[in-house]
Amino acid sequence: MDLRNWATRAGFRAFELSRAHRVLRPMTGGIGTILMMHHVRPEPEPEFAPDKPLAITPEFLEIVIETLRDEGFEIVDLDRALYLIYMTGDKPRFAVLTFDDGFRDVYDYALPILRRHAAPFTIYVTPGLVDRDVRPWWSDLGHLIRRTEHLELDIGSERHDLPTISVREKNRAFSIARNALRRRHPREVTSLIETMSVAHGVEPGAPEACMGWDDLAELAADPLCTIGAHTMTHAMLSTLSEQDVRDELQSSKRVIEQHLGIVVDHLAYPFGDAEAIGSREIRIARELGFRSATTTRPGMITQQCAMSPTALPRLSVNGHWQDRRYLEILLTGAPFALFKGVQKLGRGQFQAPHS
Repeated sequence: MDLRNWATRAGFRAFELSRAHRVLRPMTGGIGTILMMHHVRPEPEPEFAPDKPLAITPEFLEIVIETLRDEGFEIVDLDRALYLIYMTGDKPRFAVLTFDDGFRDVYDYALPILRRHAAPFTIYVTPGLVDRDVRPWWSDLGHLIRRTEHLELDIGSERHDLPTISVREKNRAFSIARNALRRRHPREVTSLIETMSVAHGVEPGAPEACMGWDDLAELAADPLCTIGAHTMTHAMLSTLSEQDVRDELQSSKRVIEQHLGIVVDHLAYPFGDAEAIGSREIRIARELGFRSATTTRPGMITQQCAMSPTALPRLSVNGHWQDRRYLEILLTGAPFALFKGVQKLGRGQFQAPHS
């Protein structure tokens, strides 16, 4: 993680000094962007904060909105974004603000800012989290590790006894445990972390809650807000059978619609990376009638996205990089184009010219 952060900072610095991102923007900026956020809450963070990338401050959210508009983006809802994706000819550059999981801090801290700026936004809801059928287990895991000096992790044939005294050890233990647990069903993980917490003498559960149905009903009535689905239990879909994937998507859509009296047309895949979703999940989302589905794969929205609206990339607004200068660089799309080029080079798709 330290090496990755160092490389990211070096990359930002190189763009900042060269201003190459401004030159590349006409070629890499696409037609718009979908921003991905999770938590909005005040600092300070504790020294061990494994969810730091997922949390931004209210002040930075305000900077995000102002920067988008200063950079010429029209902030729109997902329906308008899809219209612009399908539209040919000249069009405004657009941005969509999305928040995954429906954490209560978004209601408490983000909502007043979004309303003050009249900025449309989307909340992707996991009914299992709303009903407390499953827990945001990644937060519970961090809560447990923060309060222990070692972690005994026993998952089937996978066993770890991990020291968790220093911050570095805690971060390593969290990374190992998270990567192992995310492939398990959230109900199993919720139960497992509760058992681990009791065994380690820690009160189970982080003091962190998702919005309830009353909060979501208020948001659903707000013309600025779009409510989307985030599956029923926040399971990694690639680990499920095809029927279970269909059940996760259909059930989340149905339950939200029944509770809030709205039509749910939009989806965000849990985890959303190449391990978590593939062509099967993208196809099923389309077959079930979702008009859009967003991933966590980084990138800008281009005209080609009209061919795959259930596999849309997003730009993560990362809590490590709460700086307007970095955001301006990301909004040009240049870092994503560079990263894709490096990936292709690594796969041997770029060949040296003949001598």
